[in-house]
Parts: sequence; C-alpha cells; structure tokens
Amino acid sequence: MMNAVDKYSTDIIADNEMIIAVDDVVKKDYDSAVVRIKKALARLKSTGYVEKYAEYLNILGLIYELENDESKAFECYLESLATAELSA
Repeated sequence: MMNAVDKYSTDIIADNEMIIAVDDVVKKDYDSAVVRIKKALARLKSTGYVEKYAEYLNILGLIYELENDESKAFECYLESLATAELSA
C-alpha cells in the first residue's frame, strides 16, 4: 500500500508529465505526448486518483483524434466514462 507522501509525489510527477505532454501537442509532437500521457496514466492508476485518471484519458483521446485515430480515441473515451462511473 502506498503512503500519503508517495501518493502525493506520484500525483505531482503525473501532473508534470501532462504539462510536458501539452507542450508536445503545441509542437505537434503527438507521439511524444501520447508516451508522456501513458506514463502519467500508469502513475495515476497506481495511486487510485480516479477522477484525474479519467480526465487524462479524455485528453489522450483528444490527441488520438488529432492524429486521426478515431478508434483509439473512442477507446479512451469509453474507458474514461467507465472509470468516471465507477467513482460516482
């Protein structure tokens, strides 16, 4: 089980990955953004931050849409919705 400090640190690292990913999107480096968001998602999944996990999945879906990969985008949106419903 993760203690509160580790959970907080992991959350901060995930947020930093997302900040860099957004910068990658601005530069149209979508592949790098996807890698960073997937790292952030893995961190969030380990901490149980369900709401932020669902939010980051939505953002990943948007990037897949920018890459014209509607199938991956749809998968992200569905997983995000399922995750959000579980947390409600």
